[in-house]
Amino acid sequence: MSENNLPANLNLFNYAETPDFDSWDKGATANEEYEQSMKSNKMWRRIRPFAMWAAIFFGMGAFGQSAVLGILIWVIAILLAKRSLAGHMLDNAENDANAKLREIQGEHAELCADNVAKKLMIGQWSWFRTGREVLIYSGERFAYLNAAQGSLVAYNNSNIKEVTRERLHTGTHTDSNSNTVGGGTAIGNTGLAVGGAKTSTTSDTTDFYEWHFDILTDFLTYPKVSFVLADSPNTENLIGKAYAILKP
Repeated sequence: MSENNLPANLNLFNYAETPDFDSWDKGATANEEYEQSMKSNKMWRRIRPFAMWAAIFFGMGAFGQSAVLGILIWVIAILLAKRSLAGHMLDNAENDANAKLREIQGEHAELCADNVAKKLMIGQWSWFRTGREVLIYSGERFAYLNAAQGSLVAYNNSNIKEVTRERLHTGTHTDSNSNTVGGGTAIGNTGLAVGGAKTSTTSDTTDFYEWHFDILTDFLTYPKVSFVLADSPNTENLIGKAYAILKP
């Protein structure tokens, strides 16, 4: 694409000559596996409380035959409780299914980005991805794509008016622990005690941050490209590199 044809707002899949996620072979397979995982998870979540109460009922009856058998069935009932082993297993299975789908979606976004870069960019170029959004950039051009929406916006770097990066504080969380040692000895019925307990309290506060990276342009159709990224040293490095190249 000639720089004279930029900036441009394009259909990502047409330009990249890449199918959308649902039509992509790996995407269709990932969707099917995800749906099956969610259906199975939902079914087991419905069955779990009935199985737990059934185990409690049969456990009560089993005590008349064998205390060991009754205790064993009650242990099974406890493991089926919502906040016990069964609940954690179902939560983990759901988290794993979501993570696997996101991984394939990210792979699809990178496939689109690679095809876009080969057609659009000149010379050396770099990119970073967050979720299904990708920024591709070089010293001459940059492009933003969103594989979830099928959108692609491409610019000359001369279109850039300003680039900003900011690490924002999003909140804190404090964990407190108390430890009591020692004790007292009561004196008759006086209500008095000799000695006493000593309590020490420790707290640990965690601060949370996220990075905001914004590119403001003179392209009225799509004047601003914005990213919100999780805080990490790697994120800081990626943004720093893009900032150094794109900052006008």
